[in-house]
Amino acid sequence: MSLILLILVFIFFWKAATLQGVFFVGDKTGNDLMEINYPFKNFLSESLKSFSLPLWTKDIFNGFPIHAEGEGGFFYPLNLILFWILPSWVAFNYSVILTFFLAGLFTYLYTRSLELSKTSAFMSAVTFMFSGFFVTHLIHLNMINVAMWLPLGFFFTEKYFRTNKFYYGLLVGIIFGMQILCGFPQLAYYSILATASYFIFRLFYKASEQKVNPEKCGKEPFFTMSSSEHPQWSFAN
Repeated sequence: MSLILLILVFIFFWKAATLQGVFFVGDKTGNDLMEINYPFKNFLSESLKSFSLPLWTKDIFNGFPIHAEGEGGFFYPLNLILFWILPSWVAFNYSVILTFFLAGLFTYLYTRSLELSKTSAFMSAVTFMFSGFFVTHLIHLNMINVAMWLPLGFFFTEKYFRTNKFYYGLLVGIIFGMQILCGFPQLAYYSILATASYFIFRLFYKASEQKVNPEKCGKEPFFTMSSSEHPQWSFAN
């Protein structure tokens, strides 16, 4: 399914994928894609290739602390890899394509963890990655960079409750860190709130499941019941 999702993204953005141009979204008053995102990423690419930290630029006024502006995503790991290896405009194209693909892939993983069928999970992935939010906010690349990690945060939260393995909680923390590094703190904050709300929902849902099986609750600690011991999940399987 991941290959099919990747092919769909390549078809949707075929001109950018085949490097026939760079992403551009026209607007009457200009837009963040060409006035902030691409110039910032080009600066990052030049800095990485010259082995200097992208902290200060002399190209704005008499000098400007560009990293302190906050929207560059200069230390976001995917940006560091792409804009160091590839020319800036090529890296920019594939940064957008990779964002859309990962948004779909992460949604597919999450919905499959809910025991949805492959077809349902695939449709969920396509709906999310080609949603109006992602397509219309293409001009705000740092925003959709943050949003694509949300379903993976849900996935790790779900895996934590289904397996009782602590390291899934640590992985959720890593997701939060990646979102903060993307360069759009508002959406990162909303995403953390959403994941925390989902965690609380799963906490109460698990407690309600255990109440219907008092013998198991008396024998095992609160968080040690495996998914196979839950009557609803067993019935679903």
